[in-house]
Amino acid sequence: MWIIFSAFIRILILIALNRLLTKQLDFQNLSSYYIVLSIYNFFGSIIIGPFGEYIIKIFFKTNSNYNIAFFLESFYKKLFLPIAFMSLILLVIGLYFYFGLTNNYFIEIPVLISLMLIFRGTFDTNIYFINALGYYRGYSILITFNALVYYGLSFLFTKIFQPTYFIWIGGFVLSNIIFSTITIYVLRSYAINKNSKRKFYFNSKLKKFVPSLIIINILLWFLTDGFRFLSEFKFGLESSAILLLGFALASQLFSIMANFILPIFTPNLVKGYSEKSKITRYISFKNYFLKVAPFLILTLILSLLFSKTLISVLVDESKIKEELIIIFIIGLLVEFLRSLIAVIKNYKISENKLIYQIYSLIIPSILLVLIPFIPMNSIIIFALYMFFIYFIYFITSILFSLRLKNSID
Repeated sequence: MWIIFSAFIRILILIALNRLLTKQLDFQNLSSYYIVLSIYNFFGSIIIGPFGEYIIKIFFKTNSNYNIAFFLESFYKKLFLPIAFMSLILLVIGLYFYFGLTNNYFIEIPVLISLMLIFRGTFDTNIYFINALGYYRGYSILITFNALVYYGLSFLFTKIFQPTYFIWIGGFVLSNIIFSTITIYVLRSYAINKNSKRKFYFNSKLKKFVPSLIIINILLWFLTDGFRFLSEFKFGLESSAILLLGFALASQLFSIMANFILPIFTPNLVKGYSEKSKITRYISFKNYFLKVAPFLILTLILSLLFSKTLISVLVDESKIKEELIIIFIIGLLVEFLRSLIAVIKNYKISENKLIYQIYSLIIPSILLVLIPFIPMNSIIIFALYMFFIYFIYFITSILFSLRLKNSID
């Protein structure tokens, strides 16, 4: 009940957030905003993400024997802080050589990314495990108030200062500094075996698990975020912003569904990772898939039927164009396939057969690399090509998942 109620509140916050975002920021700042998110996802998903997947896999076993709060804080110190510092240095150097001194990107973006990696990364990880432990009320309150404070701070900052991408994301960063700190204390109070402490170590199991996920996440990043840079290269900043906005809105709608459903079903899936029997793990995944898939289908159907209404509600009228509506519809189809693929990926993780996920990404990655050499005269054609890539990815994911299942049978 708490999860459903909080998800409903976050829907209202998301609507208000999108209206304000698309009203306050012009297309150039909108494009810069989405580019920052893409760079954050690069460092977050490719470098930090695989370690997070490993922590999820061993979470319940670790929690039953050790102080999980101490373990996670050790994980953050050994991974989040070094990665944030590395990203800061690399981005300052890279963006300086790319943009020079013509703007402040080479300072603004690295500062935002490094802060987001530390504080948003900590919040996302902690809130995931607070839910996995069954503390639904704490999860619901914290995730809802974080969204609410983010909205309030970004609105306040863009009113007091300038309505730029940097000021807007500043509100997001400050909100996550506050709530990541709160989640740390919440986990400390929930932790069992408080006197049995174990630090996070880069052990042999981790070294076997992580490299495959890094390769997968590099390829996935190019599919989910890297295309944004290709679109800007082909169509310029303003046209690219229309494409990014349409796809981002579609992604947010499926995120709303995820906020409703996944917190309910994910804890059982995570527990299934710890099962020793392959059949038991498969049954756990199958039950998860059968429960989640109908909600994905329903989300797609309703979103397509009311696409124009949704656009008018989520986007300020100054940004609504016919191209945006068409791209939004294509984006819904892309997000539907992407969500199904993400569910299927869980099965490969549970069986430590991530090589199958790499195989399923080979053809889509080749198709993406070919984009600069394919003549496209509109962003709509570009969006349709991205849908085609995801369709191929979906088919290959299913084929390799069936191969994995047959190996169990």
